[in-house]
Amino acid sequence: MYTLNAANHFCLDLGGFSIIFESNLSKHKVIKVGFDFPKDPYKDYINICKKYPNISGFPVIYKTGIINNFYYVVMEKLFILNNTVEIEKLCKGFAKSVICKSKKQKLYNLTEAASILAEKENKPDYASWDLCSINFMQRKNGEIVLVDPWCTSFYTIETEAGLTSNMLDHIHDEIVENSAHISRWLK
Repeated sequence: MYTLNAANHFCLDLGGFSIIFESNLSKHKVIKVGFDFPKDPYKDYINICKKYPNISGFPVIYKTGIINNFYYVVMEKLFILNNTVEIEKLCKGFAKSVICKSKKQKLYNLTEAASILAEKENKPDYASWDLCSINFMQRKNGEIVLVDPWCTSFYTIETEAGLTSNMLDHIHDEIVENSAHISRWLK
């Protein structure tokens, strides 16, 4: 695991092309930092979340921005789901709901989010559905949140090496360089 302490921001998790930081400046928010690729389904999804801020199945987004070649998303802090059997059922049900337009799935608080993704917002043409268990998390109150429904074939770990230590160093430098700006976002 790559550990990083950059200007009060501590690494919580690594994705294929991003890092999620917790900050001692805010216990209820995290910062996701990633490379600003031209086509990125995660950024498309974040725009949908910002468009529908009151849908409980979407994460709360406080701030977004792009600095140099990096995007930043300040969002609510979420937690890993624990019940593996229920998670797998949820993933399959959500997939049937958004891809097959099935209305018969037990989706807990995700029904509205599934409806929006199935009927109002289109998946980007360059993206594929990625409805696996790691893309669902939960709030402290137990509500389930879809954090990242799509992936792209343009930038995958298979074709690009994912986050290399050199890329991590660039993100580290970027966080340190822009820590004052990022800290303002957390307030």
